[in-house]
Amino acid sequence: MIAASGFIMFISLFAQNQHVCFDGAKSALTYGWSDAVRAYRETGYRFSEISEPELKIYTWSDGPNSYDLIVKTKSGLEISFGNFASKQEAQHFQMILDEIILLAAKS
Repeated sequence: MIAASGFIMFISLFAQNQHVCFDGAKSALTYGWSDAVRAYRETGYRFSEISEPELKIYTWSDGPNSYDLIVKTKSGLEISFGNFASKQEAQHFQMILDEIILLAAKS
């Protein structure tokens, strides 16, 4: 019981809330985050500073797979966003983001 309570307190204090926005007009990704200890912070990255969105698959032993999209910054930060129940849905949004980034690079 004490261990479970400690785990819940740890999660409530250190779980991060995050915001990710791809802006094709500005050719930028905005990444914001906060948690129970730190106030909201926001950082911007030019599309040229991030990798193309990659599909990450989580295989669970006690349930169905889940899918996430990630980008990596040149400094090595990995930003994950999305929590998709199906691979097709994740791939759909990956294609949309690829198009946004490609169109921004052409303009």
